[in-house]
Amino acid sequence: APAAAPAAAAAAPLPIQVAAQAKAEAARADAELLIVKVEAKLAGARVLAFNVSQAAAAAAAAAGAEAEAAMVQRLRDFADGRAAAAAEAARQKAEAKIAEAKTAEAEAVAATARTEAQAETDAAAAAAAAATLAGFA
Repeated sequence: APAAAPAAAAAAPLPIQVAAQAKAEAARADAELLIVKVEAKLAGARVLAFNVSQAAAAAAAAAGAEAEAAMVQRLRDFADGRAAAAAEAARQKAEAKIAEAKTAEAEAVAATARTEAQAETDAAAAAAAAATLAGFA
């Protein structure tokens, strides 16, 4: 019987052991709660990173659209410039044709005047010749 007493005493938990075990359990529970909190924050950070990446993708798409619109505007400006240059060249060509026509008209008028003057000169010479012949008659 006296040998059973130390065995029973060894089998019965000591208050220090119970307190240490309770502290260990509490620390483990605290660590598990901390892990859950960290995982929740990590999930939140992942959502935030996804949202930021989505916003960055949207900003990049908007920047691409703005760049494309600017390129289209530059092409339109270039086409407008080409059209204006072509219209100006056509106007200058038309003015040159008009000037050419006016020069041709002036030359025709001058030629007509020369022809009329020559005809008058020829008529006067013929009249003088006729008068001379009439004087011999």
